[in-house]
Amino acid sequence: MKLRLPAFWQAVLVLIGAWLVFSLAVPPFMPRSVMVAYMIIVSVGVILYFSSDEDRWREFKAPIAATLRNDNTWPVRWALVIALPVIPGYLVYDALKLQGKPLTVKTSDGVMTVTTRDSKLWPSDNLAAGLLIDIGPTDSLLNKGGWIYLTGDPTTGSDNVSIALKNI
Repeated sequence: MKLRLPAFWQAVLVLIGAWLVFSLAVPPFMPRSVMVAYMIIVSVGVILYFSSDEDRWREFKAPIAATLRNDNTWPVRWALVIALPVIPGYLVYDALKLQGKPLTVKTSDGVMTVTTRDSKLWPSDNLAAGLLIDIGPTDSLLNKGGWIYLTGDPTTGSDNVSIALKNI
């Protein structure tokens, strides 16, 4: 008797295997953007492979369709409805947060550092940003800081990656 793994789980195993290879076997300290690009390429390849044959594609889609159509799988559907937007949102937030990344500024009084300890964003008519920062000379124990709040109209930067606040 030969055990055969369903097509959907084969695809999942290929994606997990690719992630393990890229994260462990490829040189360390690979930028996250390269890892994301490689995983997108592997995902497209997996989908192209399974969709190239009608029987294989039908077998690949069967668990997905069963999850979406079967009334007994409503907890799984709700978990997916919650997890699919929350997980990427958190990953983007975690990658972009400023917390703990010091910024060194040269002033007439010497070199100062600004370290962000926490950040919050609140959408409203415009965007409100709150930063909990420490400010002080690099060689002093008299650091100052606290919460700073800015509101303004969000716009994308010229690089189409950064966000700037206009009309602060």
